[in-house]
Amino acid sequence: MVQFSPTEDSTRTWPQIPASPTTDDMLGARYFFVRFDIDGEITSADISHIHIVGITEAQEMARAVYDGTADTGRIEIYQFRMTQALDQQSSLVIFLDVSAKIRSIFAIFMISFAVGAVCWAAMLLFVTILSKKAIQPIAENIEKQKLFVTNAGHEIKTPCKLMEPKFSVTSSTVDRTDAKSSHSGKDG
Repeated sequence: MVQFSPTEDSTRTWPQIPASPTTDDMLGARYFFVRFDIDGEITSADISHIHIVGITEAQEMARAVYDGTADTGRIEIYQFRMTQALDQQSSLVIFLDVSAKIRSIFAIFMISFAVGAVCWAAMLLFVTILSKKAIQPIAENIEKQKLFVTNAGHEIKTPCKLMEPKFSVTSSTVDRTDAKSSHSGKDG
């Protein structure tokens, strides 16, 4: 473990992340590979970095890839790549177990979905509460208007009812006057 002292220069350069996998990366990965010679015969298989695949299964999977048309792809939980070895005399089919990555992606998806659902529900609740507060004054004003119209209608009807007998007396007087004038108009 490296310890820094206060007098030591604090401008330390940190190691850069390499573009290709390092030995540490390979030790953390579960993989196996099968080597083919120029004639297409299996010469060796290394399954020392994976425990769920046997030598026969590794050779069968590698044969299927070697005889196929794709250089890269996926078989079940294994991503594969067929490449020429450094000696230029043989081919390698390398399989990498990507099940942990698939589980991680699925977990991230589920967590994102759950967080999204909770946020959506919280936003719905928030909007519902705020909309009730925003609409409450409008609803109160509508009720006040209804009460005003009811009261105004009553206030208008009351004087009309009081004046109604006067109108009936006046209208009967007008009718009699009209009747007299129509009789006198016939005489003349």
